[in-house]
Amino acid sequence: MVDVSAKAETVREARAEAFVTMRSENAGDDC
Repeated sequence: MVDVSAKAETVREARAEAFVTMRSENAGDDC
Protein backbone atom coordinates (compact mmCIF):
# COMPACT_ATOMS: atom_id res chain seq x y z
CA MET A 1 0.00 0.00 0.00
CA VAL A 2 1.19 3.51 -0.80
CA ASP A 3 2.11 5.92 1.98
CA VAL A 4 -0.77 8.37 1.85
CA SER A 5 1.04 11.27 3.51
CA ALA A 6 4.04 10.96 1.21
CA LYS A 7 1.79 10.70 -1.84
CA ALA A 8 -0.24 13.72 -0.72
CA GLU A 9 2.93 15.77 -0.31
CA THR A 10 4.15 14.73 -3.76
CA VAL A 11 0.82 15.65 -5.31
CA ARG A 12 0.85 18.97 -3.48
CA GLU A 13 4.34 19.75 -4.76
CA ALA A 14 3.45 18.80 -8.31
CA ARG A 15 0.27 20.85 -8.13
CA ALA A 16 2.16 23.87 -6.79
CA GLU A 17 4.76 23.56 -9.54
CA ALA A 18 2.05 23.25 -12.19
CA PHE A 19 0.27 26.26 -10.70
CA VAL A 20 3.43 28.37 -10.88
CA THR A 21 4.08 27.24 -14.45
CA MET A 22 0.50 27.96 -15.48
CA ARG A 23 0.59 31.38 -13.82
CA SER A 24 3.80 32.34 -15.60
CA GLU A 25 2.36 31.12 -18.90
CA ASN A 26 -0.97 32.95 -18.96
CA ALA A 27 -0.23 35.49 -16.22
CA GLY A 28 -3.04 34.31 -13.94
CA ASP A 29 -5.63 34.98 -16.60
CA ASP A 30 -8.35 32.80 -15.08
CA CYS A 31 -7.62 33.85 -11.50
